[in-house]
Amino acid sequence: MSYKIAIPEQVKADIKEVVARNQQRIIWRFTDLHYLVEVYYRYIQKLYSDQDFDKEVRDAKNCANCRAKIVHYFKQKISNNEL
Repeated sequence: MSYKIAIPEQVKADIKEVVARNQQRIIWRFTDLHYLVEVYYRYIQKLYSDQDFDKEVRDAKNCANCRAKIVHYFKQKISNNEL
């Protein structure tokens, strides 16, 4: 999957820090989860013109499966050195 917009280097570093900080936790901090959701929808997920960014982010923040999918996505990208 290609990125919608190139992720800035500072954001990549932040993502790695968030994942490393929560690596051993069973329940991640909500602030960290919400940050990853926003990054995912801002840079990776392609939204159609009729989709509202704020609504999609809000819905994903309230969906445990969505958050788990996003965490798994970033963990995979980091483990494969793609981020």
